[in-house]
Amino acid sequence: MQRPELSIILPVYKNRNTVRELHRQLSETLVEKSVEFVFVDDACPENSLEILQEMAQADPRITVLALAQNIGQQRAVLAGMQHAQGEVLVIMDADLQDPPHAVPMLLEKLKESHDVVFAGRAGNYQVGHRLLTSRLYKWTLHFLLKVPANAGLFLAMKRAHLDALLALPIDTPHLVAMIGALRLKNISVSVKRDERPSGMSAYTSWMRLKLGFGAAFWALRWRLGFMPDTHNPISDHPLKEFIPSQYHGLGA
Repeated sequence: MQRPELSIILPVYKNRNTVRELHRQLSETLVEKSVEFVFVDDACPENSLEILQEMAQADPRITVLALAQNIGQQRAVLAGMQHAQGEVLVIMDADLQDPPHAVPMLLEKLKESHDVVFAGRAGNYQVGHRLLTSRLYKWTLHFLLKVPANAGLFLAMKRAHLDALLALPIDTPHLVAMIGALRLKNISVSVKRDERPSGMSAYTSWMRLKLGFGAAFWALRWRLGFMPDTHNPISDHPLKEFIPSQYHGLGA
């Protein structure tokens, strides 16, 4: 089967009120692309799965992975990447803070011999203390792994590097750090991030710091060569439900 040009991977947790509008905006923005949408429901307690099921019935390009238990945003993204079929993978949040209209800009930049293009986070999209903790660990990763200091989880990546990424030995994954560890050719383009239209982030400041410094510690061990000799691929996670895309027979 011919692969779609593009897979959009969207981790969903407490995004019941935004997934329909996000899908609409992405569809309008990418009308000239062959695209699949991979929604990963991370055991959302507000039953976002009900909405995703309806969307999948209406749009054959949609794949839905409903995880049996909550595994966190980073692992949910990696689960979606394992199922994605596109030649280019785009990762973005499902809360409408990552603007869909920026995706074509990332794709154009990816053509310039880059492996990964980050949407560099710009703007005052969260309160001061949360912005401070975020920037602190991003600068740490920039220093250790030479990833852009404004890099976040909104990015476009070539499929050719997917297997190497999934094979990295890491207990608590952090996609930006993993990309830096592989020394993929990367760049960022500044994208203004919007304020969250509804709801609150599932990450507390403490969780952000814990994740960030955990990623930094892993990155430091990687730089110093203290990684295990054997790679432990990130395993599949139990699915509560899997609704495969019908687009070009993908996911069947």
